[in-house]
Amino acid sequence: MLTLTRKSGEAIRIGEQVRIVIREIKGRQVRLSIEAPPSIPVFREEIFKEIWEEERSPTPTEVLEERRALSDREGDDAAAAASTPTSSSVHLAGGKSRQRP
Repeated sequence: MLTLTRKSGEAIRIGEQVRIVIREIKGRQVRLSIEAPPSIPVFREEIFKEIWEEERSPTPTEVLEERRALSDREGDDAAAAASTPTSSSVHLAGGKSRQRP
């Protein structure tokens, strides 16, 4: 685990897509701003655990990854359908095609 010291107004970067800014420090509380793309889920720890434990389902991250994979498969299916021979032609080995009688 990496431990960092930051002052109010300073930031931390996680990769190229996530930026965490220390907004305010009041006593024992720290206010953070998190900038991340929608594809990266951001949860408070207690909410993350609550969702996972109550539903006994995959983690929110696993759900997003499954949705992305499904979306990718649907895109592949659409591409395959576009390359499927039409009823008026037959594709032969070697990339040749001929018209159906």
